[in-house]
Amino acid sequence: MASSSAGGVVEMPSRRTVLWALIWTVVIGSLLLVAYYLWPLDPTSTPEAVVKLLGYLLMLMVLALLAVRSIMSASYPGLRAITALSAIIPLYIMLFAAGYYSLAVGQPQSFSQLLTRTDSLYFTITVFSTVGFGDIAPVTELARIITTVQMVLNLLILGVLLNTAAGAVKHRRTTRASSMTPQAPRGHGV
Repeated sequence: MASSSAGGVVEMPSRRTVLWALIWTVVIGSLLLVAYYLWPLDPTSTPEAVVKLLGYLLMLMVLALLAVRSIMSASYPGLRAITALSAIIPLYIMLFAAGYYSLAVGQPQSFSQLLTRTDSLYFTITVFSTVGFGDIAPVTELARIITTVQMVLNLLILGVLLNTAAGAVKHRRTTRASSMTPQAPRGHGV
């Protein structure tokens, strides 16, 4: 099945391929959620917690770069981009939720109320989605700094990562279409 586009012919994935991508997306999201609730999140000292969060975010950036490489070599780059983002964004959210939970347990005065894991996840998603209902708020300077870092990274995630993924899809489709286009024979010509 193929459709025409400005860059040439784009081959559409089969229903089976789309179904597997959908299943993959649901499984990864579910596993991340289960891991978030089961992972032991002990309160740690403030410097150790910040270093851990920065390390996890660095690993997330490496995963994002690997995802872009994967998109650029995929048979169906648009589908690969969707499945990659459906793993990277929930992982990003879970990392911040875990950080907020650890901070709230280690320093209960950090937020306007004591946070459970569910509260931490809820707070992270409200910050990520820019809804910010105001029912949970960072109170201490450290909690505000971490929340500010998340807000800035949200813009980067939404802007840079989505743009990069879209660019990788476009690049892959263009290179694939040009490799499928028959070339005129090269001769000594007229």
